[in-house]
Amino acid sequence: MLLRHVYSLNVKPVKPYSFDLTASCYAISWEYDGHNAYITLDYDKHVSLVKVSPREDELLFEVYADTSSSDIIDSAIRDARFILGVDEDLTNFYGLCKNDPLLGILAERFIGMRIRAVQNLWQGILISICQQNASFKQGWKMLLNIRRKLGKPLQIPNNPRIMFTYPSPRQVIEKFDLLKDCRVGYRDKVILNAARFFLENESEELEKIKGIGQYSARLARILGLRKYDEFPVDRWFSVLIPKVYANEDKWTIRRVEEFAVKKWDKWAGLAAVMITVITGAKTLTKLLEDIQQGKLSPLPDEPAPLTLWRYET
Repeated sequence: MLLRHVYSLNVKPVKPYSFDLTASCYAISWEYDGHNAYITLDYDKHVSLVKVSPREDELLFEVYADTSSSDIIDSAIRDARFILGVDEDLTNFYGLCKNDPLLGILAERFIGMRIRAVQNLWQGILISICQQNASFKQGWKMLLNIRRKLGKPLQIPNNPRIMFTYPSPRQVIEKFDLLKDCRVGYRDKVILNAARFFLENESEELEKIKGIGQYSARLARILGLRKYDEFPVDRWFSVLIPKVYANEDKWTIRRVEEFAVKKWDKWAGLAAVMITVITGAKTLTKLLEDIQQGKLSPLPDEPAPLTLWRYET
């Protein structure tokens, strides 16, 4: 579907703010091109795409849509601001990162980076499910397949790239057979459970969905709501955190939670996602080797949270 330009707005983000780091954070190939961010938005009966470009100390938001409705334009601007975190003040969080063995780099080379959020909680849980028992690259390949096969294809003038929305819960249910072609394995049933849940509920209690545990639910709330007070604990964190901060072996989920809240307070969930970003979301074995050698590489020559956009995966 070719959209038309319907509105433009200059936005001044809360400083410090790094557009390129934020726009590239967990962005797939059509969401960032090295200069501009592209945000696809689905409003059931209407769709929109917001192109965001840096302009000195401001950002230019260009709204494209299939309608000139003021409600859709207002929603698109609001959602794009949320996704890129332009109104978020992370000054206190950066202060906590200083001298941190993992996050210290944020307060130095990567200050101003926000996580790139998603439009809603449903999209957050879709990402979380794809990451279950999968490597970073495997999980994002699944999500890419889902968006290409089940999402809505969008285009804007003077840009040949086709960009896909996230499928809605209803689209997942109606096109469930296509999920088998997305190589999601057992996760197809979990995605279907989640889709049914979201059609019937507006609850944030995602743990009620069959197949969703604390890690997936908390990660979804971080990405979809910017709810940062919960630390999502999986095997990766249960080994990495004690090794780096206490030189100990694996901790229990509860102990990791207690440590994270004590150390990062209300920013614990944000700290978790930022740790995956600055470590390149590497496997534990490789990451622990890098840490021992003192060479964290947030920008490796392979798919990683800040470089995923360069690859079709």
